[in-house]
Amino acid sequence: MRRICIREYKESEPQPFNELELEALLGTPAVDLLGSPRKGYWIVRAKQYVGVVRIGDLEVRVLPKVPVSRLLFLLGYAVDPKGWNELPADLDVEDDLVAVVGYAFVTQAERAIARGVLQGYRVRDESLPMLRGRLREADQQRRHGTLIPMEVTFDDFTVDITENQFLVTAAELLLRFGVPTPLRRRLGRLRSLLADVTRVSSASTLPPVRFDRLNERYRPAVTLARLILQGRSLEFGVPTAAGSAFLFDMNKVFEDFLTAALGDAFERRGGRVESQHHDQLDEAGRIHIRPDITWWSGKRCDAVVDAKYKPLSSDEAPNTDVYQVFAYCTALDLQVGHLVYPIGEGEHDVNVIRNVGTEVHVHSVPLDKQPERLLECVDEIASRIADLSERKSDR
Repeated sequence: MRRICIREYKESEPQPFNELELEALLGTPAVDLLGSPRKGYWIVRAKQYVGVVRIGDLEVRVLPKVPVSRLLFLLGYAVDPKGWNELPADLDVEDDLVAVVGYAFVTQAERAIARGVLQGYRVRDESLPMLRGRLREADQQRRHGTLIPMEVTFDDFTVDITENQFLVTAAELLLRFGVPTPLRRRLGRLRSLLADVTRVSSASTLPPVRFDRLNERYRPAVTLARLILQGRSLEFGVPTAAGSAFLFDMNKVFEDFLTAALGDAFERRGGRVESQHHDQLDEAGRIHIRPDITWWSGKRCDAVVDAKYKPLSSDEAPNTDVYQVFAYCTALDLQVGHLVYPIGEGEHDVNVIRNVGTEVHVHSVPLDKQPERLLECVDEIASRIADLSERKSDR
């Protein structure tokens, strides 16, 4: 196995690739390929995706800028804010995203099934030689008078339920990559225990799971399994047999985390929060806007926030980001808008638009901090936004 490791937004040394590898890498949005002075060699430039791309015997691993355990927290909180603190902490023993996620997942999965594999009822339609459950009369009549087999619908008490489907599919996905041997053994045991469970076919159609006292012990494992299955969904521009991916889009990770964390903080202060609120900038309704986070009191928008996962070259936000939030403020009739970046702690700047007085405030959250401190910083930003909204609305 040939492995190339690069840091998020960094470049590799010049590398040779065969035709299949080159086609697959050019077909995925995960990385860019740049020419090099050496003929037949290419430079791999990482983008906002972190994780693994595998093509045949080649693995390209993109490492996150933040500690791996912090990334795991960001992912877990966005999926399940109430269950994030049940995820394993202190996972920075290695800088391998797949291994850390894999160890976290299999640990929670083993805890979930320690008291036995969860079972539940599933509705099944089958053709049987005897009556079981309810006869499907319309389907039976299509058999043109034949009595056997019978077309029946019945409830089956089985391990083949959504929770176990998530676990076994996530285990099999992790086993495709170069995970450490101890982790491979544990994932293999989990797969064997759930051998009769149906695999989830598509990450884009993952069914929801409702938790109650019967399946609550599965919550951390299912949360991680959902993240793992979502991480496989990046498409290649070549047949899927040529490559597989386990990747997270850090733009979306940051946006989803901030939406969940700010949403919780705003809702504690009253009102409601909308993600990706759809509106129009112009009177004709041809120019559409979709801000990341909006905070509402009834039909009135109190605040608009946009998340930007990008490094800042100076203390000021890029012009395009300020223009974007200014447009949101104009469409939503607000005097103040907000940008949030993943940079240093406690930083705050304001841009006042000439002639109209609209303010675009720039905030930051320190992603390298411990989860509790990180959430405190988000809550401080929410307080600042709420105070600014109240002062502006009183004028």
